[in-house]
Amino acid sequence: RRLLAEFLGVSDRHIIFTSGGTEANNLAIIGTAMAHAKSGRHIITSAVEHPAVLAPLAYLESKGWRITRIGVDAIGRVSPEAVAAAVSEDTVLVSIMAVNNEVGVIQPLAEIAGAVKKRRPQVLVHTDAVQALGKIELKPLEQGIDLVSVSAHKLHGPKGVGALWHRPDLRLEPIIQGGGQETGRRSGTENVPGIAGFGQALRSAMAMG
Repeated sequence: RRLLAEFLGVSDRHIIFTSGGTEANNLAIIGTAMAHAKSGRHIITSAVEHPAVLAPLAYLESKGWRITRIGVDAIGRVSPEAVAAAVSEDTVLVSIMAVNNEVGVIQPLAEIAGAVKKRRPQVLVHTDAVQALGKIELKPLEQGIDLVSVSAHKLHGPKGVGALWHRPDLRLEPIIQGGGQETGRRSGTENVPGIAGFGQALRSAMAMG
């Protein structure tokens, strides 16, 4: 937890271990939606997100949420201006991946977050950073990002372990109930060997610079 926090430049108190990037994305999207439903029921994403983002959004859409899917340009880049223009009074979340898993485009996260916050400061910004961790710099507090999903196996760590970081003051509804692990935010016995392997993968990435 401490190593991942160091990687992201955040406090380790707000890192939740999950079973992988898919669960981290589901917790970020559904957990945020449920916690902020009274503020609005609109979420913005891109048309080129991973299924681990598109599927939970489709689920919310089936429950009455309004989902806006922003198109991309010829190289697969999301326009910060287009995202900001889609923000409305009932928008609660924007979810844009850091690096596309098919074409490798690095999205302008800081610009997107800045444009969104300028339009409506209370809108939360999530990024699926599974393909980005260890490859590009991720500093969510500096970039204006509120939630970050990551996974160990894209960093040559073990499969079956991931994590979600969230901004300290952010409300998040647990999507798994039970024993109250991860300070009540994600119940279920932690995959301790997988987490240890994740830590070793982070050490190796740090050693490589």
